[in-house]
Amino acid sequence: MLLSPASRDTEEVRTSIRTLTSLLHRFNVQKSPSKSPKDIPRLLRHFTTLLTCGERGDEQAKKVIAVTGAIDATNQVKTLVVAQNRLLAPSVNHYVKLIEKDQRSLDEVVKGATSVPLALHIADVWVALSAFSPFAHDSDSQVESLQLFFLSRSYRKFLARFKEGKKLCGGRWLHEVIDDWTSNHPEIPCEWVVVPNWLLGLPDIPSIKSRKVGAQVQWEFSDDTKQAWAKVLQILMEDLHDWTEAVKSANTERSPEKKADAMRNLNQLCAALDYFISWEKGIVQSLLTKTNIVAGITTTFMPEDRSNCKYDEIDELVQEPGETQGQQVYRYLRTIVAWHTAVRSLTEDAAIAQVLRNLQIGLVEVPPSSSTVLTLPQVSEALLARFPDMRKFGEDDLLTTLTTRYSNKFTGCVHAEAALMGLVNYYGAQLTRTGQGAETEIENAQQLRDLIQPVAEAGNAVIAVSKKCCWCCDWLGGHLDAQFQLPGTHGLMFPWDPPVVGVDVSVLKTLEAKLWEELHRVVSSELQELLYSRHSSASSSFEGTTTEMMRFVTRAYVRPKRQRQA
Repeated sequence: MLLSPASRDTEEVRTSIRTLTSLLHRFNVQKSPSKSPKDIPRLLRHFTTLLTCGERGDEQAKKVIAVTGAIDATNQVKTLVVAQNRLLAPSVNHYVKLIEKDQRSLDEVVKGATSVPLALHIADVWVALSAFSPFAHDSDSQVESLQLFFLSRSYRKFLARFKEGKKLCGGRWLHEVIDDWTSNHPEIPCEWVVVPNWLLGLPDIPSIKSRKVGAQVQWEFSDDTKQAWAKVLQILMEDLHDWTEAVKSANTERSPEKKADAMRNLNQLCAALDYFISWEKGIVQSLLTKTNIVAGITTTFMPEDRSNCKYDEIDELVQEPGETQGQQVYRYLRTIVAWHTAVRSLTEDAAIAQVLRNLQIGLVEVPPSSSTVLTLPQVSEALLARFPDMRKFGEDDLLTTLTTRYSNKFTGCVHAEAALMGLVNYYGAQLTRTGQGAETEIENAQQLRDLIQPVAEAGNAVIAVSKKCCWCCDWLGGHLDAQFQLPGTHGLMFPWDPPVVGVDVSVLKTLEAKLWEELHRVVSSELQELLYSRHSSASSSFEGTTTEMMRFVTRAYVRPKRQRQA
């Protein structure tokens, strides 16, 4: 017997939401992505990128962190980092750990272990950036050391992102797509560009029409030379692929020397690619968006079943509204050099030293969620009770359809950005200290309040996340008392557990109702197709099939997919 909505407690609503989001994820539901994602301040965005590392124990590179910060009345930058930690006991309450910065040198930090717990990594990021000196005689070498350090710490995440390029390009690597490209129609107006030193220093670059104006070397970017410019990108991407294979081989051989050499070369390649795609001349953007260089990509970037994907970096590359294939590929390139972009940007920023001197960082790690979900009969009963129109399909068919997407254990978590929004909302909106706002869920609450209060008082809390938000997190950000600025959503549904602090049960019930409506929509659609298919099969068994019946059967027939010929 289901309880009436008014009598249901918070944990029952949470269980329902866990169940619904898990089902919708397995139905591959995607709501509308953000039409105009809000820009996150550069400093916070890059800092979040550098905090995103692939830890041992996170072999699939799925760990996500969320960061917020604000300046208090004493000009101290209060920063709070929230991340999942599946190693904690599920019953552990929220606890803020204050990160301490020591006096190690940059060299001592970069020579440390490549895999450390998140709290130690945050301290290392703080120390490493603080130790950098833009005025040192070896500042360029320091930047290279920082980039290699962050690439090594984040290698699992980097590799996961890099491999998504093959899915993006329809089963081929990007360098293979570029190698097959030919174009004979006008696309690029002629322009002479000053060649920077980093480009002149690349090995094996093709010959490009050049001229010298005073002391400057200029190359022509035009329809006549676009193929050669594309070759530069091809070489970089092909070499990236080869050096990742070299790292893999070195790991297999257990050869630290070979791995160090491969990582060094890989780091230099990533730095060169970062320069190339960030170059203000926009060569790479023009090649990808003004030519037909990626027109041969015919496979839509979305596997048939995301629930079995090894990596969730795929979510970042879902095509955005109005986005062309070229823009999508360019965004992919930006994701794989994100750490190099962050280091370059932060080390060029004169304000970063002042921020680092006045920084206070707290870390809250979110424990695993309960694995409890509704039973399959409970889901079916609730659907029929909420949506009587579903009775026309029959309970057996309804149960069969749900069974193919159902799991009796919740495998998701409280998303980092959701937990962070709950904490900010708790202190900013001063929710009643019961239910979702219970003070008992927070240990050392005063320290946490000191960190969050400046953020809550700012009126519009900026939440930087190491990837785009899922649909539920984005929805939550717009339905709390506090105001939030999020990086946008790809619209995808994931197994999602509500935060235990800072979200009133009335908000959760509103979300739950929307999720039931969405499940009703997708299940009804699938059951309707089932009825359609049965009707089609029955019609085809009659003798003297009419032309209209033949057309009906044809519409229900799906041709097998074949591998595209190279």
